[in-house]
Amino acid sequence: MSHPDKMIGQGRTANVFDWEEGKVIKLFHEGFNKDWIEREYRMAKNVHEVGVSSPEVYELVETEEGVGIVFAKVSGESMFDLMQKAPWKLKQSARTLARLHAQMHASHTEHLPLQKEDLPERIRHGAEFLGEHAESIIRYLDKLPQGDSVCHGDFHPGNLMEDHGNWMVLDWTNAESGNPAGDVARTLIMLRSPYMPPGTNWLTGKLSKAFKSRLESVYLNEYLRISGMPLADIEAWMLPVAAARLREQVPGEREWLLGLIRERVDSSLS
Repeated sequence: MSHPDKMIGQGRTANVFDWEEGKVIKLFHEGFNKDWIEREYRMAKNVHEVGVSSPEVYELVETEEGVGIVFAKVSGESMFDLMQKAPWKLKQSARTLARLHAQMHASHTEHLPLQKEDLPERIRHGAEFLGEHAESIIRYLDKLPQGDSVCHGDFHPGNLMEDHGNWMVLDWTNAESGNPAGDVARTLIMLRSPYMPPGTNWLTGKLSKAFKSRLESVYLNEYLRISGMPLADIEAWMLPVAAARLREQVPGEREWLLGLIRERVDSSLS
């Protein structure tokens, strides 16, 4: 059996190593739930098979170092890293981000978890902060149209990697079958988030905020242009998506999310 070689990436749940020629293994940390690893394997395989631009999935393997998924190797850099190196290309990158997201949403599948079944569970995890509004938001969500598009659930520049002139979408842990408007709402919330890495100084924080704001504006306008989707459709999903995001407890986000939720509760739930 092959063994992991040089580490080429680190994450919260797994590290990525070179494997056999032209392949990598995403090796999950010890103790990580095997059912979730198998779930990610099935989802990543499904989205690749329905034509989404993503790495080919080869197999699920158990090694002495742990359980991992073997993927085709993607050799380039992430869009996030490339934007940091060439910030003057922000507009071009934002438009590419929108184009790739719209292309993904043009693919359809019934073999992923359903968006409208997954979100209620996440919203209930934030019930201690949402109080009586949690169940009202879930009832509101139930009235929104489902859809069967491939939705990534974590679509941002860090999960896009260039590979010989093509873009590959990585990390399908949160993939769902659902309404594209909800997936776009999730991306907007991530781009608007006030979160800053620990140790960020005042000037860097200001520049980062301005950078993200411009990225978000160009991305959204381009997505609406390409897809023909009304902005109101995306706005309709902001409330449940923000409520579901509370569960993740991203540093610095809770009060901001609760403010966003309060702004929408009266108008959306009346």
